[in-house]
Amino acid sequence: MSQAVVLIHGIGEQKPMSTLRSFVKAVLPPAENGREQYRSKPDRMSELFELRRLTSTGRSSTHFYEYYWAYHVEGTTWWHLFQWFTGLLFRRPSDVPSGLKTIWGFTWMALIGIVISIPLGYMAAIYTAVTTLPHFSFVWIVGMILLLTLQGFILYWVGDAARYLSPSPENIALRQKVRSEGVRLLRRLHRSHEYERIIVVGHSLGSVIGYDIITRLWLDYHQSSSFKSRLTSISELLDAHQHPQPIIGHELPRKGKALVSDENGNALGDFRIAQLDGWKEQRYYRNPWRISDFVTIGSPLVHAMLLLASSSKDFNDRKQQRELLTCPPVSDNKGYGYTDAPIALPHSDKKYSPHMLHHAAVFGVTRWSNLYFPAFGGLFGDFIGGPLRPVLGPGIRDIPVRSNSWRRFTPLTHTDYWETNRLSGQAASVPGCRDALEALKDALGLDRLYEYRVNE
Repeated sequence: MSQAVVLIHGIGEQKPMSTLRSFVKAVLPPAENGREQYRSKPDRMSELFELRRLTSTGRSSTHFYEYYWAYHVEGTTWWHLFQWFTGLLFRRPSDVPSGLKTIWGFTWMALIGIVISIPLGYMAAIYTAVTTLPHFSFVWIVGMILLLTLQGFILYWVGDAARYLSPSPENIALRQKVRSEGVRLLRRLHRSHEYERIIVVGHSLGSVIGYDIITRLWLDYHQSSSFKSRLTSISELLDAHQHPQPIIGHELPRKGKALVSDENGNALGDFRIAQLDGWKEQRYYRNPWRISDFVTIGSPLVHAMLLLASSSKDFNDRKQQRELLTCPPVSDNKGYGYTDAPIALPHSDKKYSPHMLHHAAVFGVTRWSNLYFPAFGGLFGDFIGGPLRPVLGPGIRDIPVRSNSWRRFTPLTHTDYWETNRLSGQAASVPGCRDALEALKDALGLDRLYEYRVNE
């Protein structure tokens, strides 16, 4: 049995394989007795020659792939950033996510302060002081270094988010390339028939890309079950007065409804069990969908109302209309799907109408785990990520995590989720939080491949 992990990197000038190598070194057991921790082999699934497939050396074979999309983002200008920034800034306070209200408010205060300082002459004084500095003096050199560093950070890091998250005409081609290539990679993994399960992991902006490509790929698979290959089994179950699809047709939507009043967390555990059982049930009926888990890390989807919609009403409407997919899925009078055309059963006058999951029900059978470093006061910590259950559904398992680095009080902690040298032995003792790397390993479940075996 084999499983595949697809890692989607976040913003910034990433180099091919650098993110994947650090990730694999962190999540796999350390090498023992002189053995390699992992092996590097040719990647025949990707379209990019720069990439390799990293393979574990343990009992169960895990293949790690990187979806590298950074090379698609080029030509970012200050105008792209200005358009995106103003679109985010000029919102009503009620349309700003709670996790960003502090930063949003401070930004407005800074802008108002700049406007007020202009007629008072403060800005002119600053401009004069800067322009009269002797060239190549110590202060001038330090200032230029800081200015160029800031410019590079904004254009090449923040610029990635500005381009991908802004559906303006000049960004559509870029968004299409990034999504299409990601969908093709996942489709190849499915069609290879090599893997029992596929896990998609998205860090930072990579989690938004992962969300987009999973939901798009699902359109190719949600109607792909082959019930005619199980007609004898279906007939026997009906004769025994048993439902041929007890999970998809009944148990899964029932467990999903229970999430609304889930106070102690038990309903979430039951729903996730039903998701796995539903995934297996689909597999039994020859549905080729292999993505069992979606793991988001430091995900800006927590600010989806601001980033993916024009207002809170627009955001809620788009979720209800199944444009923005939720976990659990939006249900209708048939649960999370519909009944298909009746199928005649052999040696019987009975017919069976299969239950099919609808086009927006991917997170009915794909479990979603979300790791984040809490940001205190909306400033101190990883304010890019946060809990997703209040945003995209109570079926998501939110996992707050900790590290022992001083960076945990700064936005720099956004890149520390699998940094082994910053792990904290005290993290598990912090109420409600877990050690970051241990939580990540648990969410991946690489040592639990046996749970995904489908009985024929």
